[in-house]
Amino acid sequence: MSNASDEETSVFEKFHKFDFTNSKEYQDGLLAVYEQYLIMKFQNDPDVEQKLRGNEKQDIVKLADLYLQPSEMAQLQNQAKVYYFCSETGNILSLDDYQKWEVQSTETRRLQEISSETAPHSSKYEDLVDLIVQGKPIPGIKNIPDMVHDSTNISQSSLELRKKPWET
Repeated sequence: MSNASDEETSVFEKFHKFDFTNSKEYQDGLLAVYEQYLIMKFQNDPDVEQKLRGNEKQDIVKLADLYLQPSEMAQLQNQAKVYYFCSETGNILSLDDYQKWEVQSTETRRLQEISSETAPHSSKYEDLVDLIVQGKPIPGIKNIPDMVHDSTNISQSSLELRKKPWET
């Protein structure tokens, strides 16, 4: 999906601007997702299971930081964000499509910033173009005449050919 429709773009922009940090429902849901994922992942590890039982919510985040890879946490956060965004707004959102849109949108913004930083051509540049088009000499450039050297003035080589290793 390289070009999103206007409706999809609108949903993607809403998702991008959605305030997940202040959404209590999202934060509580994320803790539940972490807890369930940890329970599922470490169901055969009694030490981790013991730590998960009866812990406060802040401890779940510490345990997730301790036992989960950053990529696992990011994936769980993204999936929870999509779920809570869709349930709160009623919009339908595909995480894969959103991530593609986000990459494309970021690249577009970066190119716009670069093009806005590029300075317009100065009057000196325009003057230089005019001189070139009119065939006039350009100040500060040395004029080198087009000429071919006479072959009679070329010196002959006086070095003898180097011997090859097997000829010595």
